[in-house]
Amino acid sequence: MEILCLILFFLWLYAFGKKSEQEFKLDVKLSDLHTISNLMQQAANISDQAKQQEFLSALGALMRYGFEVQKDGFSTVERELFHCRELLRAYSLSSRHGCHLQVDVAPEYHRVKLPGLSLICLLENALQHGVKQGQSAEIRLHIQETRNRKLTFAFSGYQLPEAKALERAPKGHGLFFLKKRLEYCYCMHNRHQDQERLFLKEEQLIMQIPV
Repeated sequence: MEILCLILFFLWLYAFGKKSEQEFKLDVKLSDLHTISNLMQQAANISDQAKQQEFLSALGALMRYGFEVQKDGFSTVERELFHCRELLRAYSLSSRHGCHLQVDVAPEYHRVKLPGLSLICLLENALQHGVKQGQSAEIRLHIQETRNRKLTFAFSGYQLPEAKALERAPKGHGLFFLKKRLEYCYCMHNRHQDQERLFLKEEQLIMQIPV
């Protein structure tokens, strides 16, 4: 089991480790994805064979998704949410407590495009830094469109990061890199130069993209 986990871990690093300087802000490896590596290490603690298979199924789905996203860098809200739940499934199986994701989103937004793995990066950050070890949590995600045609993804229900995590690159946080990646994607493709893409407001961590 430990050998298999190591193989999967190196496959994951291979999927996100290859990047040119030009792709710097597009590569999800910038978020470090510490939860993935932690799950790999914890996998050896799963003694039940059925749970081991379920764990590997969830983690395999995440890695296949990672390879797919590498093709053009974008995905859809629907696919991101599906794989967020796969991450939570693996997390719950490898720990003695569970976290739930409560999502409020209208069906018409399921097909909206967004940078691939961006929601997973935010969820990973919540699990790694916002949920106390040994405790369960219910993370909330509210998705809605603003009057000026922006789609907002508001995370709450856990200990939010400090604002400085969005402004510099402290060890262990991928939020700064995600913020830069969002700015890069939408400045390049939509010419929205002066819009905040990732910010804290009213006890929520909000990601915002044009519709």
